[in-house]
Amino acid sequence: MGAAPSLFGTNVFKQKMNAKQRIIREVLLLNCSCLLFDSDVILHKNPLPGILLRKHYDMLAQKDERVNSGFVSPFPTVVMSSFFRPTLTSIHFLNHVIRFMPVWGLSDQPTTNRLIDENRVPAFRWGLLPEEEYSSGLVFFAKHQFRWDAISETGCVA
Repeated sequence: MGAAPSLFGTNVFKQKMNAKQRIIREVLLLNCSCLLFDSDVILHKNPLPGILLRKHYDMLAQKDERVNSGFVSPFPTVVMSSFFRPTLTSIHFLNHVIRFMPVWGLSDQPTTNRLIDENRVPAFRWGLLPEEEYSSGLVFFAKHQFRWDAISETGCVA
């Protein structure tokens, strides 16, 4: 991975995204949950209380049609921010992500979406976080363009 630029879509980028999935899997193997989001996400308050209330999922994700990095997924669900619980099923799902990324020539998000779309791990319980509480930047900033625009009491993420 060294000195080669990590531009979106390059093999170096895909290798880094695969390494990210391996790190998430290692966290889960330590019996710890993992909250993952991009560095340009704005947290208005602690998102964990609302996430932890939704107990019957292996993974919870934020949904958007356009990912912050600028590409559009060909699949109906685009996972941007996610929360993984340390379950055998989530670890099994991540093993599939790690395995299929190089086979399909995709990075982590399109691979995750394709696995979900094709139901490759039927026992994997995933859900989408409510948009009014965990909105994407695209949705949030369409409603909050100025500093005086009120932010909902329930809103956690933009």
